[in-house]
Amino acid sequence: MANEVSDNNYIIPYLTGNHTFADWASYYNTLVVNKLNLLKVFNGASGDGIVFTLGTTHPSDPLGGATSGPDLTSGTFRCSIADVIPKGITFSGDVTIDGTLNYNLAQAENPSLTVKVYHVGGYTGTKGFTFGNPIRVAQANAAGEEGCTGDATYYLGKADSLDNSEVFGVVSGVTWPVDGSGNPEGPYTTSNTWIETTVSGQIKGNFGDANDHSAGLSAGQVYFLSSGTSGGIAPIEPGIAGQVSKPMILGITADEGIVLNYRGQFLKGSGTGGTGGINDNRFIVTTTNADLVRGVVASHDGTNWTYASSPDNLSNAVGLIVDRFILDGTTYIEIVTCGHVSNIPVLGDGDGNVPTGLVYIDPNGKLTSTSVPGAQKPFAVVWPDSSGSGVRRGVVINQNHAGGGGSNTTATSTWGGENPVSWAYRSTTSGGATYGAAINDNIMINGNFDIWQRSIGKDAAFGATGTTYFADRWVRVDGVSGGGGIVGTYSLQRTEFGKNQTDVPGHPKYYLSSNHTIANTGGHHGDRIVIQNRIEDVRTVNNQDVTMSFHAKCGITGATMGIVVNQYDGTNSHTRSVASASLGSIWGKHEISFTVPKITTTPSGKHYVGIGFDVTKLNTTFDIAKVKLERGLVATINTPSNEDDELGKCSRYYQRSYNIDENTHSVTMLDDNNPTIMVIDFTTTPMKDYYYRFPTRMREIPTVTFFSPKTGQTADAYNRTAEVDLRKASGTYGHSNAARVSAAGSVTIKAEHRTKDGMYIIIPEGSVLWDQISAHYVADAELDEDMPNA
Repeated sequence: MANEVSDNNYIIPYLTGNHTFADWASYYNTLVVNKLNLLKVFNGASGDGIVFTLGTTHPSDPLGGATSGPDLTSGTFRCSIADVIPKGITFSGDVTIDGTLNYNLAQAENPSLTVKVYHVGGYTGTKGFTFGNPIRVAQANAAGEEGCTGDATYYLGKADSLDNSEVFGVVSGVTWPVDGSGNPEGPYTTSNTWIETTVSGQIKGNFGDANDHSAGLSAGQVYFLSSGTSGGIAPIEPGIAGQVSKPMILGITADEGIVLNYRGQFLKGSGTGGTGGINDNRFIVTTTNADLVRGVVASHDGTNWTYASSPDNLSNAVGLIVDRFILDGTTYIEIVTCGHVSNIPVLGDGDGNVPTGLVYIDPNGKLTSTSVPGAQKPFAVVWPDSSGSGVRRGVVINQNHAGGGGSNTTATSTWGGENPVSWAYRSTTSGGATYGAAINDNIMINGNFDIWQRSIGKDAAFGATGTTYFADRWVRVDGVSGGGGIVGTYSLQRTEFGKNQTDVPGHPKYYLSSNHTIANTGGHHGDRIVIQNRIEDVRTVNNQDVTMSFHAKCGITGATMGIVVNQYDGTNSHTRSVASASLGSIWGKHEISFTVPKITTTPSGKHYVGIGFDVTKLNTTFDIAKVKLERGLVATINTPSNEDDELGKCSRYYQRSYNIDENTHSVTMLDDNNPTIMVIDFTTTPMKDYYYRFPTRMREIPTVTFFSPKTGQTADAYNRTAEVDLRKASGTYGHSNAARVSAAGSVTIKAEHRTKDGMYIIIPEGSVLWDQISAHYVADAELDEDMPNA
């Protein structure tokens, strides 16, 4: 019993009148005395931020040490945190605030706000970032950019464009787990791997890896987002058109600064906000005039917007159209009236040379170095971009013109007809094009990539090397042959548009997706990859004005490709770059006018002109659709194509008996014995021959290859009567028990005689009288000369 008194919860029982004095003495000695001996007395003292209160019998002992409130029960000892804590407190673990946290930033020293960006791949997902890097968040579609991680995806910021400069903070720490030797070691989780980003306030550390110009910061110096280094900061403000001026950090000491994160200013001209010494004067208006496109000089007669054409309405010229776009269903144009333009569209001289110096307005409202006699209007001065890309910078001057113009009607001196008519309905270029109400024909066949008879790239990406046709009339020229280039990627693929897409008008069915990369630190030395549409007769559009329009996009915004003309006279090939196009990462329409170079040699053999795209330096995926080549300097509507019509045009060069969706070599049977209706099918006569007329007359006498519809076997046909291919017919018997013979390796079917119009087919082996024969054929009369590295 005595041992029980050590239990704090043990209560000594009461004694009653029935207990003896001995019982009382025993209780007192063994219980009461022992219990009293175990009691201890403590003194509680309040300290900084801690309040101790002991309840007494006094009626005003408040609960918790407050000056008022319910009484604290006598004997109760209360310990609590005071309402005001005069000293700082450090918490080693997590702290949870159930109520409202009121924080006085004014009393904090250099407060900062940080967020954590978590990894996807652990150490490999964070190692691209270091202290001081400005970072941004974007969709994961910028292949090759530096320092991506996380989900969403994060990149190093850069002030070279609007998208790249949308940074939200500066890296203030990178954390990942390591092993005993300090090497990165997983598993990586959101609790041990992250990038700490300061979005405002104090940041302290070594800025050596981020600062473009020194190892540390300078007191009072503002550091801007760098336009030359991804993830960099610089004390020099960006000042070139197309860059972004965005202050990021104010230096306090060499290793301490304040993150500012101001709104960036996109520079449309030289100087911050377009206020430099060379400035733009531009505005935006709505329009419904389809002729008002980039590169055209806009004119206004007081009532309507049109384009300024020499010599018609030069006096009404307002400015150069540098952009045309649609917003909420309304079409707008951006017009520069004077001042600097970083990329001014001008026409070449016909030999692939883009002019420099003074340029004038031509009859189509575009800028050219060639002035119109009697109607000279100096409009701009242009000079080459330092990148060597063919881009021209310039200043719009919009000077008075010498003679002509002054009205919006056609000058009679420019039209020799008896009854002058509007310029829009007559030819004004060396190509003889008609504009206005007319829609010019597409000189290219299969410009919409509807027909893919060869199956190359049709069902899967074609990654083989060498020059090859893929879609009908389209050739990938592999010009990598000893020039020092190293090809990293070959890819050609037919890709189907979504049924309800609206990015490319006219409901096209397919587009070409291509990716070709050439890597060489010393340059390509003449190596190139060209995708061209081959047009029969090298004299086509020779020395004529043409316009090529197309829809395109690529994997890297701003990537540039060349427009190339390849003229093959039957002996020699002459290739020239006549223009260039800068692509975006979303579908956009491009309209490029140029003069096809003049060729004076006498053509012979399979001569042609190939016009297309030099994709050597793109080094990214390139998608193209709806390509149109037309005479003249204006792009007219590219009307939807008719698949049957395009197939008929392609069949002049390459035709098959398969239907448009079937691949060559395919097995094309309705059942075990009967082929589809697309085959050539005939009965063996005593002559064992058959005359077949091509559905489309071919360009020249073709080469012909046969295929069995039963097995897809090349150079064979199917004997429907014997139910085997001709080469396997030996040992079978036909009409009147005649034995079929087909010696191993023998020719079973051939086109004994061929013309542009058809062929005379004979069956030397594998059949007897009245056998039913079925076969597929491919007839090839392509422009297959000049196929380098084939």
